[in-house]
Amino acid sequence: MAKAKEGDRVKVYFTGTLGDGTIFGQTHEDEPFEFTIGEKSVLPKFEGAVIGMKEGENKAILIAPEDAYGPRDKERVFTAEKSEIPDHITPEIGKKIQVQMGSGEMAILTVLEVS
Repeated sequence: MAKAKEGDRVKVYFTGTLGDGTIFGQTHEDEPFEFTIGEKSVLPKFEGAVIGMKEGENKAILIAPEDAYGPRDKERVFTAEKSEIPDHITPEIGKKIQVQMGSGEMAILTVLEVS
């Protein structure tokens, strides 16, 4: 069985949790997360963990905040319309949602208010 390498298009299932166990993002059984290794569309530490994995392999990794999105920045708080949130996600105060931005960059959003 081949190992994942740069240039490969891969599909992964994951559950991302914070230090307190709060789930901030996860895939669903019928919707794997798909990306091409080397395109820099995911966190480098996440991509590095996928490199070398074989189909069906499981792995647990820890990504420190400084290797992810960094500390919270009040300058990056914005309002999103409900229509911009995927249908399978119910926005609830405090919920963490992982989204792909228009630039292709992945971001974790925290719901601060629902109106």
